[in-house]
Amino acid sequence: MKGLVHKNYKDVFRGVRYGLSLKKAIAIYGLLILPGWVLWLLFRNPWWLLILLVPYFFLKIAISKMVFEQLKGDDFYPLDKSMKFALRNFKHYLAFFIVDVVLIAFFYLLFVLIAFLGKVNFIVGALLLPIALFVFAFILYLVIALIMSESVGISAIATQEYDAFDTLYESLSMFNSQVYRFVAYKTINMIQSYLTAIVIGGVIYLGYLAWISITGWGLDELIFYVVLSFAYSFKLSVWFATDLIAYLVMVYKRDGVDLSKGLPEALQNMKSEG
Repeated sequence: MKGLVHKNYKDVFRGVRYGLSLKKAIAIYGLLILPGWVLWLLFRNPWWLLILLVPYFFLKIAISKMVFEQLKGDDFYPLDKSMKFALRNFKHYLAFFIVDVVLIAFFYLLFVLIAFLGKVNFIVGALLLPIALFVFAFILYLVIALIMSESVGISAIATQEYDAFDTLYESLSMFNSQVYRFVAYKTINMIQSYLTAIVIGGVIYLGYLAWISITGWGLDELIFYVVLSFAYSFKLSVWFATDLIAYLVMVYKRDGVDLSKGLPEALQNMKSEG
């Protein structure tokens, strides 16, 4: 069914339907899960896995775009088209991410400097206390924006092609107006995406046991876990799809607009003028 159906939390559960897609799971497995295994086997250091944030955010933009177009009625929206969209728009999220992290680092150093001056001289510290509290609050706000952007910011890029500063503004706007829905929908998403991984993983494991009983051949333990991790691709696919739908519901609750039915004329004019 086109667009949001219930326009409330019930729509969030539809993320399972849109996430259980073999082509989405294969894309995630090929561009994220397998490279993760390669990095782990080569370096055996979890810090190297931070590199995977790049394909993670890229794939989330691509699959969010794909789910958005499917919600709009294009059930056969091609994966390669969503990948091209992500290639064009990934720079917006990357710019936001870099700017946000740099600002966090800058204001953290400023906070440390203020704290140091406060230790050197009590009077100076007392005078700088309001500034220190403001800086601390601003750091907290930037961290919140970074956390919110993983779902809200990426969904805004996928649906409205927001740039870096629009992404920052939208992430904070959702925190200010929809934080309780954000937490509730994230909880639903976490439960149903992990249940998806458990069910798919169980099916793969049972199929493997059946294969052994029929052929008598088993796989190397490492290869078995590499194959079993395909279930995690479905988990991420459901995670991405559910986040996108949750964002659309939150936008509807905040603005009264169902983006999956098309952008309002005023917003379209603003985008064309921009």
